[in-house]
Amino acid sequence: MFSWGIGDEGQLGNESYFNSDEPIKILENMMYIEASRSHSAAISKENVFYSWGSNIDFRLGLEEKKNYNVPTSTGIKVSKISLGTNHSAFIR
Repeated sequence: MFSWGIGDEGQLGNESYFNSDEPIKILENMMYIEASRSHSAAISKENVFYSWGSNIDFRLGLEEKKNYNVPTSTGIKVSKISLGTNHSAFIR
């Protein structure tokens, strides 16, 4: 899986908070990805939910109220995900 574009909130998942004008490989073995303005999420082939980017209002499903610039697993297994501007949702 690759990402590029605006990365000021870590939403590219490339271990930085900088923009990228070229695709950068960030994860392998993913079967689905969803992206919003300030956060992104993916489902692995094992159905594990990963999220990264802005977590200012806990939209990533992660406990610390901070931005994450690397894909981080919640450990939750899901079948579908959807991202809104300030929220995320999944189906188990």
